[in-house]
Amino acid sequence: MMRNEFRERVEQLLQQKEINENSELSHLFRLAIQNLDRNEKYQTVMANLSQGLSLYLMTHHYQAPKSVIDFGLWIAKAPSQERGRLAFLQMLAQTLQGFR
Repeated sequence: MMRNEFRERVEQLLQQKEINENSELSHLFRLAIQNLDRNEKYQTVMANLSQGLSLYLMTHHYQAPKSVIDFGLWIAKAPSQERGRLAFLQMLAQTLQGFR
């Protein structure tokens, strides 16, 4: 996942009325944008947001807008997707090395 894609998804969530009316959720997402603006690593921002969302869900009996749940699932899958892409590139590089 790229930094821009992460930022776009957070900004899309912030445009939703349901999230803006919830001060806790809007604070979590706005804080993520602020941290990105301070040039923090997006992986760190994403991890902090994931922790914040997990805590929010636990304290609110796992009740949240569907878009927030979907976003949480998306960022939970992101690290394994990145590793999968990297593994493919490593395999390709090893194959190409064999042709030398």
